[in-house]
Amino acid sequence: MSEKRMRNRFRGDLWLEQHVDQRAKAVLQEKQETFEKEHQTDTEEQLLDYVRQEAAKLRYTPNPGDLIGGPYIYKRFGNWERVVALCGLPKPGKMPPMKSRTIYKEEYKRQLELFRQERRAQQKTRSEAVQARKEQAKLEEEARADRDILWGEAHENDTDEQLLTYLRQCAERLGHSPVKAEVEGGNYIAKRFVTWPLALQLAEPPLPKGMKPAGN
Repeated sequence: MSEKRMRNRFRGDLWLEQHVDQRAKAVLQEKQETFEKEHQTDTEEQLLDYVRQEAAKLRYTPNPGDLIGGPYIYKRFGNWERVVALCGLPKPGKMPPMKSRTIYKEEYKRQLELFRQERRAQQKTRSEAVQARKEQAKLEEEARADRDILWGEAHENDTDEQLLTYLRQCAERLGHSPVKAEVEGGNYIAKRFVTWPLALQLAEPPLPKGMKPAGN
């Protein structure tokens, strides 16, 4: 494979990673905004208790980017060093990049599973829709076959020329040379003339696109 084709080839794994990454970051941002709205009236001590609880869960002193609500708490206290000191926690280490943070990893994992659930649901819906269309087509074909039987019984005494005239009339009404399914009694006429292409050939409307003349 050429280098250009390699560059242009769709990478499903890379697309999935980027898609879930965007979802995770968007959800985290939404949670940060929600926290700020919901904790406007919290006292400083309530916010400090929250930081202590999260530090206990993480088992290390968090930076503001490690917590939902961290940026808001940072803003409330003016600086993070003061928050950590008031909480009685050790000085935190250097804040890692987003993708290395526990908060991001957990959200990424959550969004990946949600995305997979959505895809499974979509695939199931598509599969059910395809099956429903197949069943509907089968029912329509059976109904058409039943109508053709009744039509054939009503026209079994028609001459070949009468049937061919009927075919010409159908073609004129439709504005094109019909396929068998477009003509009431199509199955009967095809059987009467051995094949549908032969019936059309004898009626002399142009053959539908892709249909070969009888005998070819």
